[in-house]
Amino acid sequence: MTTTHTVLMGDVLRGLRAMPEQSVQCVITSPPYYGLRSYLPDDHPEKSQEIGLETTPEEYVAHLVAVFREVRRVLRDDGVAWLNLGDSYNGSGGPGKQNGGCIGPTAALAIVGTAGRHISGLKPKDLIGIPWRTAFALQADGWYLRAAPTWTKANGMPESVTDRPTVSHEYWFLLAKSGAPTFWTHRDGAGQRTPPEPDYRWIDRTTGEETAAEPGGWRDELLPDETKRWRRKNLWKGTDYFYDADAVRKPLITADRPGNRRSYTPGSASSYRIGTGHESQIGSFAGLPLNPAGRNRRTTDWWYESVDALIGDLEEYVAHLKAVREGRGVYLTPDGMPLSLNFPTRSFKGAHFATFNVNLITPLILASTSEMGCCPACGAPWRRVVETIREHGLADNAHPKDEGLPETDRGKRLHRRTNAARAAGEAHDHSLGGSTTVGWAPTCTCSAGDPIPCTVLDPFLGSGTVAEACKQHGRSSVGCDIDDRNLEYIQARLKISPASLDQVLGLAEYRVVRV
Repeated sequence: MTTTHTVLMGDVLRGLRAMPEQSVQCVITSPPYYGLRSYLPDDHPEKSQEIGLETTPEEYVAHLVAVFREVRRVLRDDGVAWLNLGDSYNGSGGPGKQNGGCIGPTAALAIVGTAGRHISGLKPKDLIGIPWRTAFALQADGWYLRAAPTWTKANGMPESVTDRPTVSHEYWFLLAKSGAPTFWTHRDGAGQRTPPEPDYRWIDRTTGEETAAEPGGWRDELLPDETKRWRRKNLWKGTDYFYDADAVRKPLITADRPGNRRSYTPGSASSYRIGTGHESQIGSFAGLPLNPAGRNRRTTDWWYESVDALIGDLEEYVAHLKAVREGRGVYLTPDGMPLSLNFPTRSFKGAHFATFNVNLITPLILASTSEMGCCPACGAPWRRVVETIREHGLADNAHPKDEGLPETDRGKRLHRRTNAARAAGEAHDHSLGGSTTVGWAPTCTCSAGDPIPCTVLDPFLGSGTVAEACKQHGRSSVGCDIDDRNLEYIQARLKISPASLDQVLGLAEYRVVRV
């Protein structure tokens, strides 16, 4: 599939208003932070429109709310937005830091800072709380605030402070437009955009077998442990917004995949105890096999991935030191610079200061847009078709800690049924569902042909990190930026040239539009 990458040069609100509504599947962006630095020169014609230089936090938040109202218009109802924001501190009212520029490649940026700006209502040195002020304002404006994972940076910017820790984390807010189903998917077929009639199946808990015919008296039939024999399941499932959890699952560590300080019974669930680390799970789910597809991505995974990246960089640096020692010289990169470490923030040779690692936003793209693409007629994303895998394994007797659990607890019911079956001399194994991808299906009824790449919007494109990640993973992109100087960096990231290979082969198209 051919991806398209569009850059709208000009004020962000003008750029967004030039876009059709419901035209992008996902938004990933990092606006200029409040009171941190100015990216535009003083003589820029749209200097007054630059976000981040507002007089008060309230004005800054109001500005972002206005931008995100336009974002909500161009974002599909089944889409999500990821917003990255950092924080800043209230000043003391003194002279502050009004540098005319920075040293080295950031000389084009003017450090603004809030040290000399005292904000009414806040005490000196107060943490302003910009990320959460903005998140709550967007929530009040109609957005659904769904998650707030932190981005922990191993090489955060140094701060000349001695009375608090250096701030080295930021937030990514997951925002959704809808809190009610926007489309419905069927286990065995294509989805649709209107509420369907239920399509029920009845599952026998003793055998796992499924029937489409309603069993007589199924509501009242009980097993020896007094739990219901039949479970009714609707094959239609309503979905508020597109989120492909299977695209970003993390592999589970088992005896076959050993990890440091972790000890697992082969293929079984585990628990963590302070002082002893991971050990075999006890209680409700003891002995259950792990989902072969892996576990759901956690908000903490970005931190662990940052650590993994740091470890990898240190290993690379050790190899560099060995090369220097053995070669009796300095090992240089192809561009003639000494080898340096690529920490979680992205090293970028240019005047743009606030760049982040492509690997940081890759999971956001993979989870929030369909790998298969979207309908060429209506833009509805194709969904992953997942087949549930049933594996069986013996469960031990319930642990004493489970005695106080209510009888409606699934784990408690599981053990009661197991114990009753064991006492009766019957089979007493039980299943745990795993999953595997078996294909893809549309979530609409257009039947408009092969899907096209999903589109990701970045209203504050900057140096083009989001566009670069989209190109790497087969998604199209649209970005807005007010600073013409960033166009050079965007072209460098996307490797745009008059005769670039992907253009010659028809794999990508690029365009720049003045708004």
